[in-house]
Amino acid sequence: ILLLFPSSPPLPQMPFFSITKEMAIGTAVLGVAFATGVLAGKKYPFLAFGIPRSPKTLLGKGSPLWQYILDHSLREHPVLKKLRLLTLDHPWSRMMVSCDQAQLMANLAKLIKAKKAIEIGVFTGYNTLNMALVLPDDGRVVACDINEDYISIGKPLWKEAGVEHKIDLRIKPAIQTLGR
Repeated sequence: ILLLFPSSPPLPQMPFFSITKEMAIGTAVLGVAFATGVLAGKKYPFLAFGIPRSPKTLLGKGSPLWQYILDHSLREHPVLKKLRLLTLDHPWSRMMVSCDQAQLMANLAKLIKAKKAIEIGVFTGYNTLNMALVLPDDGRVVACDINEDYISIGKPLWKEAGVEHKIDLRIKPAIQTLGR
């Protein structure tokens, strides 16, 4: 990649193959990492992104390793857990954000002291509830979806968790509702 900056001073002339020892080592490490990734991808294709995983994979739904991760690293509000379990029983449960991704987003929202969040595509409202739980009392989640059928699964739990006042649900295409 060549970056041009109009006011930059001219670069010093260096021989074509003159690189520092650190650059050579860094390049070698990146090469080894790339080769390892290629070989691992060929040997274990089920771990690659974009390839559907079978239920027998390492982190499948019933995997003891996945259950251990959930039991020991997830800090999930009881009502949020209730909604997650309800959503997992739904035939379209693959549309839900995973609980570890939701926890990461909640941690990021806390880290930046977010007061507003926008969610486009709510499904059952799991992540909407997740974000509403971590926002301050005067915070707001604008949740946009085009179908209220799935939202009706999680909406009663928003009230149960005491965060219904933080959620601004808009049932229309997001492009039509976000302008107001």
